[in-house]
Amino acid sequence: LSDRDGNQLTAFYPGSSNPAASARRPHRDAGELGLAVGARLGLIAPDVAANMIRHAELLAARGIPFVAGPGQVLPDFDAGSAQALIARSRSLILNAQEWQVLLRLLGTDEAALRRHLDWIVVTLGGEGCRVLAGDGEYRLPAVAPTATVDHTGCGDALRGGLLYGLARGARLEDALRIGTLTATYNLEARGCQRHGFTVQGFVDRYEASWQRAWPLPRD
Repeated sequence: LSDRDGNQLTAFYPGSSNPAASARRPHRDAGELGLAVGARLGLIAPDVAANMIRHAELLAARGIPFVAGPGQVLPDFDAGSAQALIARSRSLILNAQEWQVLLRLLGTDEAALRRHLDWIVVTLGGEGCRVLAGDGEYRLPAVAPTATVDHTGCGDALRGGLLYGLARGARLEDALRIGTLTATYNLEARGCQRHGFTVQGFVDRYEASWQRAWPLPRD
């Protein structure tokens, strides 16, 4: 749920995902599932902290890289569980408020996390995103929407476009451009993930928005 200023109000009920229920009916092994489908990249999305850490362990054990995106469930983590997730991760994506929550949880600063992770993406809403990679930092602007209809789900849309680009072999910066444009399409539609586009329309808008060639094969 988002208010008129775009502030998202969430409540998360774990249901059958809570640890007690998971013990009775365990999740499928994320690592084995990844190998079975030939996964090149995973995303650890918001869930009960214990489940997120378990999925991270299973993917890491089978050498499947993943992006950690704890999102709106970060307030349910404690310092130990947050450290356990980050310790198994090589990359991280979260919004500016979540980034501050994580730093407070870990009792650390940006420099320490940057030494451990290959890259960190901090989304900034209408101001685009901030990218921390190695010793460098850069920003990508947002793509101007034709209309601002509904903020709900923009972060998920960005992650989807980002992972699509990375899985297809795009550089991080180009994959983020794909994700940023995907988020803009979502912003222009009512409801979470109700947006749509054609492949050619997306490619054309990408090239017009960023003034650069589409970075992936056009198959």
